[in-house]
Amino acid sequence: MSISQMKTKLHKENPKTWKNDTMLAEIRKLSTPQILNTKGNKGFSPFCMAVIFYLNAKCKK
Repeated sequence: MSISQMKTKLHKENPKTWKNDTMLAEIRKLSTPQILNTKGNKGFSPFCMAVIFYLNAKCKK
């Protein structure tokens, strides 16, 4: 998930303000390895660290 995709998702859920609880929940989801293919290999979604960094920065404001 890219930063722009995360912004779109959060804007759909709450167009005016993003609550810290919502952003922290997304950070927790992104911080957990997901199943990436049918062989059961687990890994992190692409660019997850960039999105986590972005959400952390928004939470601190």
